[in-house]
Amino acid sequence: KNNLDQAAFDRAMNCLSEMTEYLEGIPLKNIRAVATHTLRVANNSDDFVVQAKKHFPVPIKIISGFEEARLIYQGAVHISDTQSKVLIMDIGGGSTEFAIGENMVEEHLRSVPLGCITFTRRFFNTGIVTKERFQKGIAAAEKEIDSFRKIYIKTGWDFCLGSSGSIKSVCNILKAEGFHKRTITLDHLIDIQNQLIETENIQDINIPGLTDQRAEIFPAAMVILIAAFKITFP
Repeated sequence: KNNLDQAAFDRAMNCLSEMTEYLEGIPLKNIRAVATHTLRVANNSDDFVVQAKKHFPVPIKIISGFEEARLIYQGAVHISDTQSKVLIMDIGGGSTEFAIGENMVEEHLRSVPLGCITFTRRFFNTGIVTKERFQKGIAAAEKEIDSFRKIYIKTGWDFCLGSSGSIKSVCNILKAEGFHKRTITLDHLIDIQNQLIETENIQDINIPGLTDQRAEIFPAAMVILIAAFKITFP
């Protein structure tokens, strides 16, 4: 019913308390805390923010998907040292952000409700991984991306950067398989998809380069990434 339960509150407050210890000595004016998709959609997000004040030294601001995409773009471009037009993709737990820009200037920003946690619950909630579930998930993700596909392709980009843990996991898998260039192709993704389907159950996933912590939500992340490749890179 789109409410965070007390267990979720408790986990979050414990996390914030732990983070506070690492922030000692940093001026509060240099700290900014933001919340993204989960608190955008939760009915009791205001209660969360109020409770968080007791555990964290600065207020937590709930930002829009547009602002989340902007911050992702700025962060990724800042550390990539690129001077070209770039498309950046970030797969989160509840939403995925796409951003096109050049240098430090954004041109198009989008946030869509595609997340590796929400898609795990939607398509892999029983833990079973099949070709049919992949196909249904990819179709659902393509439908969301299609809403801005034309304007992105019309704008164009010189290359694409992935900035999330799931995309990094793909690179780690490819490296373990002997691919040392940090470049992902659709063929790579289809090969990994087939490995996941052969495994059949999320609990049994054992792919070199993929951590146990990431495995549970990895099929859903692959669904989103494959859909993005298929519909955005014609």
